[in-house]
Amino acid sequence: MVYWEKEIRSLMGKAIHRYGLVQEGDRILVGVSGGKDSLTLLHLLHERSQRVPIHYELMPVYPVRNNAPLLRGGVTF
Repeated sequence: MVYWEKEIRSLMGKAIHRYGLVQEGDRILVGVSGGKDSLTLLHLLHERSQRVPIHYELMPVYPVRNNAPLLRGGVTF
């Protein structure tokens, strides 16, 4: 793991803890545009969910255009 990866994980964990951003049983909507920032956030939150003792659910939300069907985890609903 390179230095910046550790640093990002550390800063994210500190912010989540300091501000109480994630609690047991939370459903977290993550806006995913397909860009580096949103995909990195989703990846880091998922990775964190595997390491911390609390359970939370990640729900990726994709932007839609022209009344396209909404997507949740790649499934239309």
